[in-house]
Amino acid sequence: DSAGANPGFVGNAALVIESANWVNLTFFTPNNRSAGIVWADPDEKNIANISYRHAEDSMTFKVNASEAMRIDSSGHVGIGTTTPQTALDVAGATTLSGPIDTGYKMWYMIDSHTVSGSAETSHTFSGLAGDTDVRYRIFIYQVNDGKSAAVRIYPNNDTTAANYAQQSVYGRGEIASGVQYDGTSAGIICGLSKSPGSNNICSIEMYAKSGVERVFWGTYTYDLTYHDKLQNYHTVGRWENTADEITSIQVTGSPTNSLGIGTRIELWALR
Repeated sequence: DSAGANPGFVGNAALVIESANWVNLTFFTPNNRSAGIVWADPDEKNIANISYRHAEDSMTFKVNASEAMRIDSSGHVGIGTTTPQTALDVAGATTLSGPIDTGYKMWYMIDSHTVSGSAETSHTFSGLAGDTDVRYRIFIYQVNDGKSAAVRIYPNNDTTAANYAQQSVYGRGEIASGVQYDGTSAGIICGLSKSPGSNNICSIEMYAKSGVERVFWGTYTYDLTYHDKLQNYHTVGRWENTADEITSIQVTGSPTNSLGIGTRIELWALR
């Protein structure tokens, strides 16, 4: 029976199976044997194959005379392993060129900035999607070049002090425990460096307020370590401009040029 117009098979096609109905190529073997397709060349009688092993109900794929991939009886796929333990089990380094939709949210580093050449006062991350991202995290390692400095975070570059809740900073040593900031200054304090030559390490997390699907609400916490004194700090505060999703975040050091050469800022998103 004719399957239709001949598409013009390549001349070296040694076998063509044609049918006007559904067509299958069936391998029928005992249930303790294997069946498959084997590729050979003058140097190797089994250089590649696809084989179904009835005894263990698995399918294997051989390339260059070695097994490259296996699907076991549970449907687990193993690449570089003959005993996959999960739905996808890859042995060896793996490179991904795009996001993976796993059904779960995952953290991605979406942008970063390292100060080089000369000290800077601020850096802005733009093009954010606070209506679809679940949370943001900012990690800052500040080299302050010998300045007593503070680092503040401005969502949407908002410099209106009234949009920021009162902040509390707790610590020991040069910042007395329970120091209160009255909210008269805009921005959320991320790091305080009181000793010239000391460096800040801090992190901030921003997330959506309950019942709202866009990121604009932040509880900010950080651990600050002085390289020379090892002092730990904790701060809490909020940006309360609840009308806007976050589309940009500005990181600013005070005084001018207090983000010294080598300062590293990373922005992560939960997507």
